[in-house]
Amino acid sequence: MSSSTLQAEVFINETNDGHASSGYLEIVTTEDILIDNIVADIQFEARGRMRGYQNNIATVPIILEPTLVKANEENILPFTFELRDENIESYEGVNVSFIYTCEVTIYVNKEDFKKLGLNFLSSVKSFMTSDRRLRTLKQFEVKDLQNAYKVTEGLYGFNLEMNYAIPVFTALILFLGYVLFIPEFNTGYLIIGIVIIILTTIFVQSFIKSSLGKLTMDLEDDEGNFRCTIGKTKKFNLKEQTLYYEIIEEVTDRRGTKTSTSTKVVHTSEHKTMNNFKRNAVFDFPYVDSPDYECLQMKDVSFYWQMNIVGVSNLGLKLKYTSKFEVKKSKPISAEGLVKF
Repeated sequence: MSSSTLQAEVFINETNDGHASSGYLEIVTTEDILIDNIVADIQFEARGRMRGYQNNIATVPIILEPTLVKANEENILPFTFELRDENIESYEGVNVSFIYTCEVTIYVNKEDFKKLGLNFLSSVKSFMTSDRRLRTLKQFEVKDLQNAYKVTEGLYGFNLEMNYAIPVFTALILFLGYVLFIPEFNTGYLIIGIVIIILTTIFVQSFIKSSLGKLTMDLEDDEGNFRCTIGKTKKFNLKEQTLYYEIIEEVTDRRGTKTSTSTKVVHTSEHKTMNNFKRNAVFDFPYVDSPDYECLQMKDVSFYWQMNIVGVSNLGLKLKYTSKFEVKKSKPISAEGLVKF
């Protein structure tokens, strides 16, 4: 007597509003099979260059009571589920990926389980466990294409990034002096040199910051664009000034004994030339076309937008000022009673 075969496949009805919420299970068998119950687990998984994790968003019963699946028929079993509001969208990046799956578990009646035999494994996109369970998995996307980006309006300050030319140049001078005037190696001189490099870097960095003065930006949303107003003091003066923003993917890896951070610039805007201006300058920037880059902070993963001002000081040093700012998507007012995970 030949063994029966059973095929099961999951289908998810994907939408473009970030709220896929229904699907169906299709079962085809060559012989009548009694199913005790069927359960669907909706799961979110983050994986990449960090400690991955998985959340079970919802458990949905598809069949609660023993049900006979007729042979040689397409048995369609619909089900619905609820994604929490402000859910994280599907994403495939350099350092991290966000994945949604629907895992359906079919509990086959003990007697009918014997009918399936070994042929079952080669005839279905699933796998079978020893306790009469059949599991089939479907990956699906959650994308929000309907809601637009919106900048968090307000006044933001800039920070001056470290210029590594300062310690490198200081170290080079000390190294030449050591070679020319100190014939033998001495640990004490090495320690003194390191201290001098650190103090010189701090002093020069502080001097540049204080001599150029405070720098701010005021952000406003403008229907598909956002307006950036740069405010500066009278003494702020850089040559070849440019203004642009970046969207940065950042992942922290804590899996080993050491903690490391991986960053990737996933988008760079147009560079705006900042001509000489006395007090304020106004620039308009379009939002990025991709729907994937809403600001996010979740455990060891973050996405952030950063405004940059790059220019050359009177000392010939290339300086970079940065300011992080928040951009979110506007959500439907009707969404209520749901919790972000």
